[in-house]
Amino acid sequence: MTTEETDRLVELLGRARLLGQPLADAVPLLATADGEAGYDIQTRIAVWFSAHGQGELAGYKIGATAKGMQEVLGVPGPVYGHILSGKMLQSPAKHACNPDCRPGVECEIAFRLGDDLPPSPSPFTRDHVARCIDAVIPAIEIVENRYGDFRNCSIALLTADDFFHKACVLGEPVLDWRGIDLPDIVGRTSVNGEWVETGRGRDVLGHPLDAVVWLANKLAERDVCLKAGQIIMTGSMTPVHWINRYPSEINIEISGLGDSSVTLTGPS
Repeated sequence: MTTEETDRLVELLGRARLLGQPLADAVPLLATADGEAGYDIQTRIAVWFSAHGQGELAGYKIGATAKGMQEVLGVPGPVYGHILSGKMLQSPAKHACNPDCRPGVECEIAFRLGDDLPPSPSPFTRDHVARCIDAVIPAIEIVENRYGDFRNCSIALLTADDFFHKACVLGEPVLDWRGIDLPDIVGRTSVNGEWVETGRGRDVLGHPLDAVVWLANKLAERDVCLKAGQIIMTGSMTPVHWINRYPSEINIEISGLGDSSVTLTGPS
């Protein structure tokens, strides 16, 4: 792509998400590009969002960390995206959605870094990243299918657009987390008082901390390091639940960690 073509794509994807509008014809976008090209554009879009009042880089989301989600999305493994501070909400929260973008919610374990994760000459390990984590947080990711039939879209496009990301909602941080058996915890999602999805910590790459390991190593390939204070959303423990009624009261509960809640409303 030329510089002008990339600029136009960044503007198109950025404005669609910022204004809550679906992409009218997403399938041809980045149809022949690879995932790394998608990450290059994703980085540019984060800068675009920051310049358009969405805050600074606050962390990362990881998508498709569960086998079921990989099968649904048609991807071979995890994909990361950026989270900006303007889209990091505290529970209980309220968030306006455009039903035409087909919003969904996911039940996730988030980690907060207490220390930088500096460059390492060898791959990061679970013990390595665990030493830098100061809190575990029950969280909701709000996602959107802005693309229509996303299975016909390229992985490069989904990657460039932060892999369905719209916002996240954080519950209370758990500081005394090291005695919790993270793979065995149970997460579940309720919509308007009805429990609709459930899953376990081990559904996230076998161990939620391994999602952070994957991210640290993937970012290292691009000479990027995780920083103290950043939030890492590790991917949905449960199947994504698409929302089709507004307003909807969403609540997630994760055993040993607590809960998080958000009210999704129609356009404001």
